[in-house]
Amino acid sequence: MAAPLSPTTHNSTGEDASTQEILRRMDALARQKPEHVEALAFFRALLPILRRAEVDVPSFALTPEAARKKFALHQPLLAGEDLPFDTEAAKSLFLQLCRLSEDDPESPLHSQACMENRHMAAARIRQAVECDELDLKALLQTAAEGRWQELIPLVDVQRLEPDVLRTLAELSLAPSLRAWAREAAIHVDLDEWRQEICPMCGSRPMLSEIQGKEGVRRLRCGLCGAGWYYPRLKCAICGNEDYHALGTIYVEGEKEKYRLQTCDACKNYIKVVITFEPNPVELLMVEDLVTLHLDVIAGEQGFSRFKHL
Repeated sequence: MAAPLSPTTHNSTGEDASTQEILRRMDALARQKPEHVEALAFFRALLPILRRAEVDVPSFALTPEAARKKFALHQPLLAGEDLPFDTEAAKSLFLQLCRLSEDDPESPLHSQACMENRHMAAARIRQAVECDELDLKALLQTAAEGRWQELIPLVDVQRLEPDVLRTLAELSLAPSLRAWAREAAIHVDLDEWRQEICPMCGSRPMLSEIQGKEGVRRLRCGLCGAGWYYPRLKCAICGNEDYHALGTIYVEGEKEKYRLQTCDACKNYIKVVITFEPNPVELLMVEDLVTLHLDVIAGEQGFSRFKHL
């Protein structure tokens, strides 16, 4: 799993040491991918908001026995638990994220909306919450349990952008889930999981990483930050192990950093990031952003991306 947050060592701006390092890496990516400078600025603004939200997360911990029992049964450790979400704090964070996206026309969230609603999606969602047209508590509970199909009628009636709504909801839950996942992971060896869903929250992986000198592959959850071992010659979506059906997509000059693994059996793909150390969870969405060109190529070749969150 990604390393726990570093001890809180603040500089003159109030940023802790791990936040400073993440910001430096964002700056490096901005130099390498100047076409994404504006969108990366959004993530720079998002980072301290999510970090601050982790400070006041209510405590929750599984007993070692309960964690090991669920793990042995291939049940995600946080799934089905009575998690103590602070709904008022989550609502405050949700509205703050809406406003951040509204104020930034280059917000990556806008790219999830259809063109005519691109700059209005977050504002419409915020207004629905503030006018009590949208039950945010129920929305967040649904997001935490992955029951998104239940919200389709509501989203259709209110003409909300479903992907933007989903991202905002899950970002609002992320600080709590990340804190609880770090605690739960102490009791198990995540590399023994080897399933296609997250061992902590049950989400699909956002991407996979090839880590270290040994080139070990680990899937990464973009919601709670967990990372777990997964065979390199196996589809992370359908579990297909026929290597004849597995392929690779990359662009010249990027193969040693970014590529896709495709599967002819399910026609899906997953992103692959080569890295010496596991990326902090806050950088996973950034790595996803700077590889959008690979999504386009995959779509042109008939492959789809399984929804990861």
